[in-house]
Amino acid sequence: MEEALTQSLRREDGNNHVRAALEAIVERLGFPAQYGGGGIGPSIRWQSATDTLLLDQGRSGLQLSIHRSDDLNDRELSIFHQGVGSAPNQVATYNDLPYLWQVIRTGGAELATFAPPSAPASDWPLLEESFRALLMALSDQLPAQLDSAGVGFNVTNRADGDRVLAVLCNPHDELMALIDGTDSPDQWSPGHTEYQAAILSRGWHAEVPYRWWEATFPRGLEGATELAALIVRELRHRGARNPSDLDLSELTVDETLETGAIGANLGKLILPGLGVSPLSSPSPARPAPSSDR
Repeated sequence: MEEALTQSLRREDGNNHVRAALEAIVERLGFPAQYGGGGIGPSIRWQSATDTLLLDQGRSGLQLSIHRSDDLNDRELSIFHQGVGSAPNQVATYNDLPYLWQVIRTGGAELATFAPPSAPASDWPLLEESFRALLMALSDQLPAQLDSAGVGFNVTNRADGDRVLAVLCNPHDELMALIDGTDSPDQWSPGHTEYQAAILSRGWHAEVPYRWWEATFPRGLEGATELAALIVRELRHRGARNPSDLDLSELTVDETLETGAIGANLGKLILPGLGVSPLSSPSPARPAPSSDR
């Protein structure tokens, strides 16, 4: 308990520094074109036609640096292309990537044209690591950068009839996953009790309207670790043979109102640090139910 409290206080202190730096720069230069972050801290960018001003975490604290946009994009693209693993040119962990998430702000999209690739993780441990790193970064960095924003995305399991597992991170629901259970026995049907016992034993917390199931966890390392393990466990239980059986879709970043309802869209969300390939073209996936409480 004491260690968790200490980590929470350190994160809050770090968030205060990021928030103060961001407010000071916005006052002089306006809002950034891209928000984002990775395993070691924020990655926030202002862009002109040729240059990028980058606010990120240096060895001794936050730092500002200016780069030629093409040069910066080329360096980062090379790292993303090589991917994560044990090969000589690969980075060792997902936290070593230039960033794990990025929001291209509405109004800044005309300059933010670079979108790095996202390749599937080579195995299940790496996929779990990618979820853990991403969820930790989102839960740690979103409040300082985008205040009340919530992000969400769907992981579609092609080995299980395109079943959707939705993942959410917002100020009210903390970290959450939802799994489509609409083809499960309803509460009056034979087999419902057995199905309910089995899904609860795998780590899901409660059934919600429309026969979906949810699990919620606190922000931070412990919650990110538990949710990452649940996601991978469920995908494997439902027939996925490897991470290439999965698709990433329905990436959203929206304002979250005090009531828990969804407000305005804040931009385009990309997740190059998640080991799931984005869906190449839209498909009629079953939407997750609203997380409004």
